[in-house]
Amino acid sequence: MRRMVPMLGDPKNTYLLITEEATNKAIAFVWWAHCKGQMAAQWAEGYNNRYRPPTMNGALMDATGGARYLKRAKLLEEKDFIQLKELYVLPDYLRQGLGGLLVAV
Repeated sequence: MRRMVPMLGDPKNTYLLITEEATNKAIAFVWWAHCKGQMAAQWAEGYNNRYRPPTMNGALMDATGGARYLKRAKLLEEKDFIQLKELYVLPDYLRQGLGGLLVAV
């Protein structure tokens, strides 16, 4: 059984919850966030101001997370997009394909 979860926030965001019919307990959840596109200068500012813990290797962070950030900026540019923010499935239900179902929604 699938139903919308009432949450505050941008009405363009989508929250889906799968519940077990027998107990009505939540067994899987997904949050799709609507994200606004940004101009190149905004992407650059976000990249330069991103959080970098002092205990972590800055060069390694730039090579991994920084590269992903720049790739996303290049692909998306000023276009709005939908981003998968959270996906949870209880361990007992992993083999039922609920994660795939929620991603394909």
